[in-house]
Amino acid sequence: MEKKKRINPSFLESDWEVIKNYGKTDNRSMSDVVREFALKGMKRELLDEKHIAAIKNLVHAEVETLAKKVDELREMEMKSCEAAATAMYLLEYFCSNIKMADEDIVANAIQNSKRKSIEYVLAEEEDA
Repeated sequence: MEKKKRINPSFLESDWEVIKNYGKTDNRSMSDVVREFALKGMKRELLDEKHIAAIKNLVHAEVETLAKKVDELREMEMKSCEAAATAMYLLEYFCSNIKMADEDIVANAIQNSKRKSIEYVLAEEEDA
């Protein structure tokens, strides 16, 4: 009889819960579930109904997570667009109320604002 060897895989908590729940449905240990998946996976036998359901649940959970992240990004994009539009209209208002002799002041203010916004964005990227 061939001697068995051990490995110690690590799983994300969400994957660990799926394996645990899958074992509970058949009243089997998590080790048995992982062993079965590994052996069947090597033989390409994982496509029975129970396995398809487990894979479907994993894919569904990942899609939900991605959808939430897309919504968060969309919300951030809307806020940044709102801020940019506000700044644009504010600048338009100031420019329309400043005398022509002060064009250099406006040009310098625009350049300084661009520089500061770029510095801010770069600082935020470094913090991320």
